[in-house]
Amino acid sequence: MSAYILSLYVAGATPKSELIIARVRALCAQAFGSDFQLNVIDVIQQPDVAEEQRILATPTLVREHPAPRRYIIGDLSHVEKVVQALEMPTSLSSNNNQGSTLTTEEEQPYDGE
Repeated sequence: MSAYILSLYVAGATPKSELIIARVRALCAQAFGSDFQLNVIDVIQQPDVAEEQRILATPTLVREHPAPRRYIIGDLSHVEKVVQALEMPTSLSSNNNQGSTLTTEEEQPYDGE
C-alpha cells in the first residue's frame, strides 16, 4: 500500500480539470516520490461515487490515507494550503496563503441531509 492515497474529484475532461490533475500529480510526486496513489474521479461520469462520498463541489482533493481523512475544496493553485492540508514536507510550501478552503472530515460542508 502507498504511504499516501488521495482522491481528486473533478467535473468533466476540461482544460481546467486537466491542469488541476497535472498540478496535483506534480506536487505529490515532488513531495512523496512514487509512494502515493492518486485516484481521479470525474463526477460527471461517476455521480454515484461523488454522492456516496458526499462531494458537493469540484475540484475536491481528499487525502484518504493516512488518517484522518482531509478535504481541500477549491482551485488547488495555492500550494501553501495544499501542503498544510496534506501535511507534506514544508519545503514545498510557498508564500501564497489565499484560495482553497481546507476542512477535516468532521468539518465537511453540510449537504442538507
